[in-house]
Amino acid sequence: MKNWKKGLLLALAIGAAGINAGCGSAKASSKPPPKAAEKTGVKVLIPSDFKPVSWTEGTDIKGYEYDVMKAVSEKLPDYTLTFEAVPRGNITEKLKSGDALLAVGGFHRTKERENDFYIPENPTGVSSLTVYVRKGEAGELKNLEDAAKAGLRISPLKGMNLHGVHEWNEKHGNILPAIPEGKVSEEEALKGLSDKRWDLVIASDNEGFPERAQKAGIAIEPLKEPLRIHSTYILAAKKDTRLVVELSDVLGNLQKDGTLSKISEKWYKDDLFSLLPMKKDCCT
Repeated sequence: MKNWKKGLLLALAIGAAGINAGCGSAKASSKPPPKAAEKTGVKVLIPSDFKPVSWTEGTDIKGYEYDVMKAVSEKLPDYTLTFEAVPRGNITEKLKSGDALLAVGGFHRTKERENDFYIPENPTGVSSLTVYVRKGEAGELKNLEDAAKAGLRISPLKGMNLHGVHEWNEKHGNILPAIPEGKVSEEEALKGLSDKRWDLVIASDNEGFPERAQKAGIAIEPLKEPLRIHSTYILAAKKDTRLVVELSDVLGNLQKDGTLSKISEKWYKDDLFSLLPMKKDCCT
């Protein structure tokens, strides 16, 4: 944490063009530059279509990360945040284009994002890749390994969920002989689970899967052990290192004082920060 801050502050002090790629690391002096006399306005891109992370209803923005960023804005000593809600699929390109300085959207830390953006050390939230089965069928199954040994069928997977299961399978001796792949929506995955076309669905626990199941009238339950745990982070344009330092400090304090846990309980009915501490998750 201290080395990370030192690196960002040196980049600011010498007018560096960027930070070395690789988990936000840099090398530098710890002496902070003088603080701005007045607060600077900063635009934040936030998803308009990613419930419950964030979404819009009319002109109102709602959701977990909106509440987190409002709490952050109140504590930033030198900046005031304003928000623009856009489709999540457009956010990173808009941030690269210079349309805003910050973006949130349930983003994990990856090598590509480390190359393209500054990422504060402290997270906005936590997510886990969770195994869900029909209510009452978990029994003594604790995790995907137990489910695989029991011969349970997995719903088709795509994107980061597919990648996560392949990565898990390699680490577990390829216990899954085949991993089904397909562009199945979460609603379709739930219906297939209800119809017993498959026995389990693997999904992130912070993207509203349990809420969708409840809305569809399908009773599910998670296995106790997730496949993997990720923190979620703010992405920052490579322009203002002081901002990134202040963001990380504020997020760290909001985690320590329980604010982030309360926001998690509000939107997810659970404190996802209870999954921490965790292994450093950069970079996949």
